[in-house]
Amino acid sequence: KALGELQEKGIKFSQNPSTLKVNIAIGNLHDSLALAQEHLSQVSKSLKISESNKFLSSTENFINNPGKTSFGFADIHGGQFVWDPTRKRPLGYIDAEFVPSTITKTHQPLSISAEEYSRFLLIFESEGFLAGLNSNEVATLKNSFAKGFSSEYTGLRSNAADHFFSISSSVTTIQDLAEFSLVLKNINKPGGNLRERFLRNLLEDLDHKLKFPPKG
Repeated sequence: KALGELQEKGIKFSQNPSTLKVNIAIGNLHDSLALAQEHLSQVSKSLKISESNKFLSSTENFINNPGKTSFGFADIHGGQFVWDPTRKRPLGYIDAEFVPSTITKTHQPLSISAEEYSRFLLIFESEGFLAGLNSNEVATLKNSFAKGFSSEYTGLRSNAADHFFSISSSVTTIQDLAEFSLVLKNINKPGGNLRERFLRNLLEDLDHKLKFPPKG
């Protein structure tokens, strides 16, 4: 709801993201791809991420339609939030001093709307899996977040930008989990086959996303 409210307030500005912000997002995806591939090959030689050319269509669509800018939270991850059920507003964000970094000197929003939305979903996906949640539990959290967001935000979204950042988040999740698998392997933790199967499922999901890039 908080992110939806922030993005709703940014609708009146209706700005396109800068070329620099778009290029940074694309560069981050390429960096994550390289790291994910490196970690996967160390977990198992049979684990491979999709060829980089499969990402071209989604990237080109994003460049052509990156959506709009919005106000953002900056430095989003699960450790930035606190929960106190005794308060009227039980959920709190503890790193608010960095929020101004997402606003220009003339109070214009700088963040890419679709990226902010995707980064919140990534908390549930990447950090949720690392915390031991299963796919159904992660899906429930993501769906609840999407429902709360849509109850506050009424503006148009860019399908191309949403798709690009969904793919980028999937790659980041694979990168994080593959790296985590290596850490557990190095300290002789059990469950290697289970983690490998889990990574295969994530790779299959990524391949499915890459097959259907929207153009809107």
